[in-house]
Amino acid sequence: MRISAVGALFALVVFAWGLRQLARWWLPATLLVLAIPLPELLIGSLALPLQFRASRMGAALLEWRNVPVELAGNVIRLPGHTLFVTEACSGLRSLSALLALGFLIGGLWLRTVWARAALVLAAVPIAMLLNSVRIFLTGFAVYFIDPALGRGVMHYTEGWAMFVAAFAALGVTGLALAWGERLLRRRPARVTA
Repeated sequence: MRISAVGALFALVVFAWGLRQLARWWLPATLLVLAIPLPELLIGSLALPLQFRASRMGAALLEWRNVPVELAGNVIRLPGHTLFVTEACSGLRSLSALLALGFLIGGLWLRTVWARAALVLAAVPIAMLLNSVRIFLTGFAVYFIDPALGRGVMHYTEGWAMFVAAFAALGVTGLALAWGERLLRRRPARVTA
C-alpha cells in the first residue's frame, strides 16, 4: 500500500512533466522509495542471515583477542555470560540508513554513475563490519569489565557510536571517490598519431 502511493506520485510526475523530469529527480525519488519501511516478512528473511553473519564475525573477533567463545547460531556464549544477537542487532536498520546516505552523498558529491554505484555498494561491507565490531566490543566489555555493559544505556551508546563511525567511514569513502573522479577528469587525453 505504501509503495503504491509512491508509484501514484511518480505517475503524476510523468503525466504532468514527462519521464525526463522523473529522471532528473532521481535522487529525491530514490530517497522517497528508501523511506518506505520494509514489510515484516522481508525484514524477517533478511535479518536472520545478517544476525548469523554478525554473530560469526563478532565471535571471530573475540577469539582473535583470546576470549573463549562458543557460538551457536546467533547466541555467543562467554564464560559465565551469554550474548544474544537479536533482530535489532542484525545491522539491517543501520544498513538501510547507510544505503540512503550512500545515495545522498553520491547524488550530491559524485558525478559519475560508477562512483555512485561504488559508494552505495560500499555501504554494505561498512555496515556489516561495524556491526561486527559492535558485537565484539559488547562481548569484550561484558567479559573483561562488567556484564552490565551488555545492556541498558551503555549498550545503546555503543550502538550509536558505531553508527556515527559508519557514517564517517561512508563519508570518507565518498570523499575518496570524489577525489578519484577529479583526478580522472584532469588527466589529459592521449593523442595518437
